[in-house]
Amino acid sequence: INQVHSEEIHNSSLLTVYHGQGILQKDFDQLKKMQDGLLSFHNFLFTSKNRDSPLNFARQTIINSDLIGILFVMTIDRSLTSTPFVNIRDDLTKGEVLLSIHSIFHIGQIQQISINNNHLWQVELTLANKNDLKLDVLNKRILDETLSSRKGWCRLSELLIKQNQFNKAQQVCDIAMTQTNDENEKAFFYYQLGSIKFHQEEYKEANLFYNSALRIHEKNLNSGSIDAAACYMGIGSIHEKMEIYWKALSFFEIAFGIYEKILPT
Repeated sequence: INQVHSEEIHNSSLLTVYHGQGILQKDFDQLKKMQDGLLSFHNFLFTSKNRDSPLNFARQTIINSDLIGILFVMTIDRSLTSTPFVNIRDDLTKGEVLLSIHSIFHIGQIQQISINNNHLWQVELTLANKNDLKLDVLNKRILDETLSSRKGWCRLSELLIKQNQFNKAQQVCDIAMTQTNDENEKAFFYYQLGSIKFHQEEYKEANLFYNSALRIHEKNLNSGSIDAAACYMGIGSIHEKMEIYWKALSFFEIAFGIYEKILPT
């Protein structure tokens, strides 16, 4: 896609494409709150230069369902964007454009398509480019609000947890777990998943994730590390919530013992 994209950008400046989709009401409510912000699609996105087919698809998704039909109207400035895209079919009536994974857009106007149907909406998007100010601000915020020793997915999951966006944070962790072979990173994401489940009051699952992280630290002879201590604290907090206080105290004591050894006095 990158190679063909480099040829596409010389064709013309602005390109408008359409994408139809059905989403849950809660996701649509969240989308409206994000107006003037950024939206990312976490998969390859098939779009059309023709409005009718995506609009019909959006209409179909709301038949006999509680979904909200969305027609995304996407504007791409070929001369500015760094997101790879490629024409699949060039004919005027069925022209299709494939956008790369993790394409990021500015969210513009959100309006009801028909006054008689409050389940069918149009959302205007503009494809962001690598020099975009809002992307710079987002990247700086991730750097400022997360541990400087972490990178990429680790930073993003930390930021989302801080913002109480637990479902998104879990999605990031799940994706990242499939893309790393680094044991320390896997332990980190298990710990993050434990924290997410703890905040969601799903204590049994949280306990499983914390213990998975701890097993990796023990396997790699890191049972006396600050990361292992955080796992013990997490497990202790779970038992405290479950009112098993004697067990909570034992885990807290292990954690504090590690902290006393490795943290400066």
